Amino acid sequence: MTGEPLRGDRYVSAAACQRLDEAAQGVVVLMGALDAAKAGLRRGQGGGTSVTPCSRPPVRLGVVQAASAHERTLLKWAKWAAHDLLGITTPQTWTDVSWALRGASAHPGRPELAALIPEVLAAIRAITALVDVPEDARFYGRCLTDLGDDRGVCDQPIYAPPGSSWARCPACDTQWELQPLLASHLEAAADWLVTPDEGARLLTQAGYPTRAATIRLWKHRGHLTDTGGRYHVGDLLAAASRRQAA
Repeated sequence: MTGEPLRGDRYVSAAACQRLDEAAQGVVVLMGALDAAKAGLRRGQGGGTSVTPCSRPPVRLGVVQAASAHERTLLKWAKWAAHDLLGITTPQTWTDVSWALRGASAHPGRPELAALIPEVLAAIRAITALVDVPEDARFYGRCLTDLGDDRGVCDQPIYAPPGSSWARCPACDTQWELQPLLASHLEAAADWLVTPDEGARLLTQAGYPTRAATIRLWKHRGHLTDTGGRYHVGDLLAAASRRQAA
């Protein structure tokens, strides 16, 4: 997959195309498992086939944030394959995405496959890793290590068991102090809307032990405003910080 023709009419090998076809076959099941992971469910619970985001805010914000770029990669290449290779409509479900990517695997003579195959396979591996995160592991943020050589920031999600103080990035091996990393992540997620139960878990994880009833009390006393019963993460952090300083 170097971008150079193979045997004069191929830009990718037959083996690479077969890997793409095999990986694409599992997309529907994988995305169902990802939906369950976003909602804090076990494998086999929840999930669906639509590519339209669910209106229910996910319980595990770390999973949805870590997965979003990889989902966009799958959708981008499936749309290209549908329009430019297969002459069909834009994929509307993960089943459609699977078929479009499998269809692309039958066109090794297209130079775009030299980029499509490694990007799609990397996205599927990354999503699989997110789905396989232990249920009791907590998301503390994304690795901020600058990899240099124009590779940018590592951006690997960092998970660790509850109560951990340090963790190593599984991609670049950087060791992170978890509480500052989590604080940085929550600041970046300031505009996310969460329920009182979800907010209480996030605040407690961030070092502000809080119950859902406390968040409702803050609203009752005028310290918070809600949007349809949900609260911005940034507002919750500010309220928790004020309470701790009082």
